[in-house]
Amino acid sequence: MIRITRAILYIPNLPDRQRWIIACASYATTRSYTIVAVVAEWREACELVYVHHAADVCITARWDHLPADRSPRLEAACEHPTAQPGRERRSHRLRPAAGN
Repeated sequence: MIRITRAILYIPNLPDRQRWIIACASYATTRSYTIVAVVAEWREACELVYVHHAADVCITARWDHLPADRSPRLEAACEHPTAQPGRERRSHRLRPAAGN
């Protein structure tokens, strides 16, 4: 049995919204996802996924397009690696040039 992955594109109302819709639609197409909706409100995207079970995945173009106070909260552990505990970076001191 072939499983069809249904996708919602979450694209907030931005000046260049059409650009992001095209980028996300291209992403979905390359993965053979069926786009079932394009929404501008996070609440609506969540309702379609969790309440109506209308989609299997929600796609957005960029992490910073997601609302900061969203629920459920999404986090990417490896997208922006940080220093490991105990291995914090030390600041570099500038040394005076030779002859000064």
